[in-house]
Amino acid sequence: MNPSERGTIEAAYNLDERSAVFKLAKRNNMACLCIEALSASKIQVHHAVPVRILRVTDKQQYMPPMIDDPTVKLQIVTPHQVQTRPLRTILENMRSMETARSTHPTVLVYGNQQSGELTISLESEGASIRAYFADVAPAGTADPEKYECKVKVDARKLSAALQWQQQPQYISSALLGLLENQQLVLHVSLEPSGVGFFTYYVPVHYLSKEAD
Repeated sequence: MNPSERGTIEAAYNLDERSAVFKLAKRNNMACLCIEALSASKIQVHHAVPVRILRVTDKQQYMPPMIDDPTVKLQIVTPHQVQTRPLRTILENMRSMETARSTHPTVLVYGNQQSGELTISLESEGASIRAYFADVAPAGTADPEKYECKVKVDARKLSAALQWQQQPQYISSALLGLLENQQLVLHVSLEPSGVGFFTYYVPVHYLSKEAD
């Protein structure tokens, strides 16, 4: 690599005999995220993804939203869990049944950190669909006064945030956080543990006290 192309940011990972190097460099006078990967079968892959360098003034637009600590935190995937809870599959079945009635179906997500209960429901005229998950591992100790929560979210946005369930072998753990009238949070850690994580912040619809 020429000195003018040398990356200003470089990170390397080595997993057994596999490795990956990430570099921020210039290619044809264009800023790129360059990925150099080596598989266990010694196959080398080089890929340059064009990127846009953010100005310092734009950084705030990409920061995580400032929210309170979720009322309910449940581990929908725990380390070494053999099978994940198929939330996305169930959600897609609900969406397909409701699409004929509404182009923007919404679902209610209820969680109880004390009992480890998780419920996803979709209700409309003439139809009521609910999926129950029991014995979901709570994350942390439940507040004796605030241990349950219900949020209303767009079914399509929640389904998009659950796409990682299609490849569970790359997931170490997943935490679901519920905060009434503020946010639904999905914090997913990658496998092997410690490699990295990603977090989804799914906006919610306002629920009045009468809706409870």
